[in-house]
Amino acid sequence: MHSCLYEGVVAHRRRQPLKHRFRYPLAMAWLDLDELDEVVGAGRAIASSRWSLASHSAGDHLDGSTRDLREGVCRSIAGLGGPSPGGPIRVLTQLRWFGHYFSPLNLFYVYDASGSRVEQVLAEVNNTPWGERRLYLLSNANRRPGGDALRFEHSKDFHVSPFMGMDADYHWRLTPPGDQLVVALASCGGGHGRFDACMRLTRRPLTRRAIQSLAFRRPLATTQVLMAIYYQAFLLWWKKCPFYPHPQNLPSSP
Repeated sequence: MHSCLYEGVVAHRRRQPLKHRFRYPLAMAWLDLDELDEVVGAGRAIASSRWSLASHSAGDHLDGSTRDLREGVCRSIAGLGGPSPGGPIRVLTQLRWFGHYFSPLNLFYVYDASGSRVEQVLAEVNNTPWGERRLYLLSNANRRPGGDALRFEHSKDFHVSPFMGMDADYHWRLTPPGDQLVVALASCGGGHGRFDACMRLTRRPLTRRAIQSLAFRRPLATTQVLMAIYYQAFLLWWKKCPFYPHPQNLPSSP
């Protein structure tokens, strides 16, 4: 079975216009979309009922309307001009804990037909409190040389924080998923690094006991993610970090 849990830490660091950093423990699910019937449902490690201890639903992803997550991912990739997936699709995501769900970033890794090489990645970015969602296709069109790691670059066009401007480029570095998994993202502008975030995770078995252990250690995991976002936003406001309104709230030019 390819599905598992990944546990580790997430760290954020700001370099400009002021210095700020934080680090939190993190646990995410790694789900093979062809294995969902084996790991999600009654008597499985993950429940399908949203008010269970830990659950997963296709409706928590993409436009919220899809019932078949693989079909929805393929449709989204086609809409972004990407090639049709020919192999397994596996998602790195948060689970719904005690009925509550929020995940700032979900990553759909699309493999080749052999299932041994990642060909493209569909990144699903969610913001708060606006409740908006943006899909980025990380593929050969924006891929950069980087050895074993997957490296991608594209312009920022989605408002994720009132303390980060839109005039920036994103630089991704993703290691091939295995016993260890690293997802790194840097925001650069004007030739300078402004912000970087990194998840460093270690593979763990996906079992009912492992889910129960996570629930005991972090009973409100997704709620804690939201609380951390707002707490760090308060600290940035307290430090007088420059504020950038949502582009939709800016007055239009006469």
